[in-house]
Amino acid sequence: YKCFDYNTNGQKTKTYYFTEKFEKYRKQSQENIQSEEGINERINRSIQAEGVFSKLKEGLGYKRFRHKGKKNIEKEIDMMAIAININTLLNKLKRKETKPTRYEKIAA
Repeated sequence: YKCFDYNTNGQKTKTYYFTEKFEKYRKQSQENIQSEEGINERINRSIQAEGVFSKLKEGLGYKRFRHKGKKNIEKEIDMMAIAININTLLNKLKRKETKPTRYEKIAA
């Protein structure tokens, strides 16, 4: 696909290339996302992320970063993530849960 752009500097062309390999992967990705398993993965991913932010803000009373600078904030986030993961693991071990929590789509 080529697009011609006429401007004050003269004619410029923009070219768009695509490969069959890319199209194959794109279609496969689309099928995976729209499959029953893909829908359940998206449901679980969104629920899990919300739960962690809720735990940070409400459970731990975390409102703002205590350090300045991108690197320091990244380190702080990493430390919080490790702490939450350890806490979650310990709670699951206490309850003797061995499998991860999974949610399923409710049939309409």
